[in-house]
Order: sequence, then structure tokens, then C-alpha cells
Amino acid sequence: MVQSTLLFWVLATFLGSDLLAGLGALASLYPTKPVASTIYIAGQAAEVSWMDDGKVPLLNATAGIRIDLYAGNNTFLATCAKDVNAMDLSRTIFIPSFIPANFHVYTLRFIATYPPQIIYTADFTIIPSPLAPESSPKRRPSASSSSVPATVTKTILSRIAGTFSFPSPTAPATQQHGSAGLGKTGALRGKGPSAGWDIERIKFRIVFIVWPALVGLSMAL
Repeated sequence: MVQSTLLFWVLATFLGSDLLAGLGALASLYPTKPVASTIYIAGQAAEVSWMDDGKVPLLNATAGIRIDLYAGNNTFLATCAKDVNAMDLSRTIFIPSFIPANFHVYTLRFIATYPPQIIYTADFTIIPSPLAPESSPKRRPSASSSSVPATVTKTILSRIAGTFSFPSPTAPATQQHGSAGLGKTGALRGKGPSAGWDIERIKFRIVFIVWPALVGLSMAL
């Protein structure tokens, strides 16, 4: 066994890795999954299985198996498992979440340290995960009252102010024939409270009706 191992390493050193892969294909470990029709999903667990094809070296004489994932022919992506027991005949591995999009086929390599060998699986497919988060659309900033142009507010205020008629500050005409004082007093008494009431009514409308309408209009703009 030691002599065959040394011979294997000598041949691999002088003749290259292609010969090493070819000799590894003669080993007893034969991958049964993945196959050409296998589809794995990125970022999820995947089942890998193999069997003993009866060739030397047998599975019970194989140790130190590592499973590597490759894209295309020679693009290494990740080591999916280490110290795999060949007698387990299956292993659950994890497919990386980030898979290069410019490759369409992938392979797994069973790399054993004793005896040294590399066994290739069939080419298979890896698709992106449907659970991968998508980029959320950008939200438009909500309009605030501070973003409303000042000219709009001034125009609205001027239009509202024009709808109200304020009482004239001029005093009423005095009456003649000695009743001027009474007429003036009566006029002031008659119009003073009503003028004050009109002003209070205007203030009430501005505070409780017009101003909320302005705020709502500003938020809508």
C-alpha cells in the first residue's frame, strides 16, 4: 500500500494533475449525487452521495476526504466539507449564497489524502435562491409644511383676507337740534358691540376654520 501511494505521488508530480485526476477516477468512490440533472439552490443545504464501485482502493481504505465546489473547469468557489468519512456514503453540504453569474455548470471534487486521489462529480446546475432579499424601491420624500413655497401661502392669505369686510373706522354723522350728543352716543352704543362681535367672529373663523384648511392644503402640496 505504501509503495502504491509513493508511486501515485511520483506519477502525479512528473506527469501533472490531469493524470492524477484520471487515476483518481479509477478509485472505488463513485459519486451518485449530484448528477447532470441535479439542481442545487444557492444559500441552501444540498445532499451529496456516493457508493463503492468495488475498485481499489476500497472505501474502507480511503481517508481524509475533502469536498470542494468548483465553477466551470477550474474556478474554485468553496470547501463544502472536511474530514468526510468515506463509509458514510452521503453528506449534507451548504451551497454558498453568492454564486458567480457568468458560470452555468458546477462540479464537486472529492479530494482524498490517503491514498491521494481526486474524484469529480458530473456537471450540475446552481440557481439563485428565491428567498434572496430584493432591493426595495426608493420612496419619495413626503412633502412637509416647510416645503410649501412662501408665495403660495401669501396668495392664499391675501385671498382669504379679501373675502372679509372690516367696519370703517369713521364715526357716524351727528344729529342736529340738540340731540347730537344722544345721537352720537346712541350710534356708538349701537355699532360698537356689533363691530367688536364681527372682529371676534373673523378671528374665530381664521383660527378654527381657515388656519386648519391652510395646514391641510400645505401638507397636501
